Amino acid sequence: MKFSNIFFDFYPNDIDVAVFQNSNERYLPLALKYRKLLRDVSIIIPIDIFPLKANAKGAFLSEIETGETIYER
Repeated sequence: MKFSNIFFDFYPNDIDVAVFQNSNERYLPLALKYRKLLRDVSIIIPIDIFPLKANAKGAFLSEIETGETIYER
């Protein structure tokens, strides 16, 4: 799920991506794993990746929920 304003800005600065998953890995190893996978894309536009557990809660989640789903599996 993407939650930045890339679709609303003519010249976006970056893309913020929240990745919901079922994993026991800690935040940093997961973020680094996804950064490595998206390295070629991040050359074109910077990407901020936020790995989240499927049952995540908190105020930050409301901002994510306003975003656009770009891939769901």
